[in-house]
Amino acid sequence: MTTIDESIDFIEHQINRTDKSFQDRFVVLLNHKAIGMGGCICMDKENSVFGLYYQFSRAYWGYGYASEAAKALMNYVLDKHPNAVIKADAVSVNPASIAVLKKIALKQTHIEEKGFRRNGFELDLIHFSNASFS
Repeated sequence: MTTIDESIDFIEHQINRTDKSFQDRFVVLLNHKAIGMGGCICMDKENSVFGLYYQFSRAYWGYGYASEAAKALMNYVLDKHPNAVIKADAVSVNPASIAVLKKIALKQTHIEEKGFRRNGFELDLIHFSNASFS
């Protein structure tokens, strides 16, 4: 985005992308302490396509919280949108996240070489979906 008009269009798109009564972002609490977050945002309202994401504090990795949260998010979306296409991705150097996505029955659709770029890193991005096409 390089102009104010583009920024306004983007904000309006974000506001109108899904049903206002649909909550798509959550904080994960353990004993009243935030340990992570996740969501399943609507990427394409017309085609009912959602993007699943999660992130947990390093101290809580390896305990199954990501798998539990991802499955709960997926079930939440599918309960409200039974024909939803749910997509997610993980960088190739994150086998734990790849395992989470496979555990919740998402299937790998393709690998995007150097699809993730941040802070000078270029990593392959592995895409997943619950649909047989993507």
